[in-house]
Amino acid sequence: MQPVSANFGFLKRHGEPLFNLAVLAEHYFRTDPNTCLYKLRHFGELMAKDIAARAGLPNGREQTQAALIGAIGRGGYAKRFQSARYRAAPLCIS
Repeated sequence: MQPVSANFGFLKRHGEPLFNLAVLAEHYFRTDPNTCLYKLRHFGELMAKDIAARAGLPNGREQTQAALIGAIGRGGYAKRFQSARYRAAPLCIS
């Protein structure tokens, strides 16, 4: 069965994994909020890795998500307010 979304179809061109995570988060939004948040967190982590890879930034297994987001911000690949908002997201779901 092919995932369907009224809101995230534009993500297909950026990669199937990003699209699938967005569709799953959308699916679980009302029925299972915890799973929805988990999928959104995974989506954010995958997006940061994708941005880093496209920018040619190193992304080792030992690198934390915070360090990766910091490298993206320092490299000028994300505006300052976007980077700060992204770092604050885990605080909202803890």
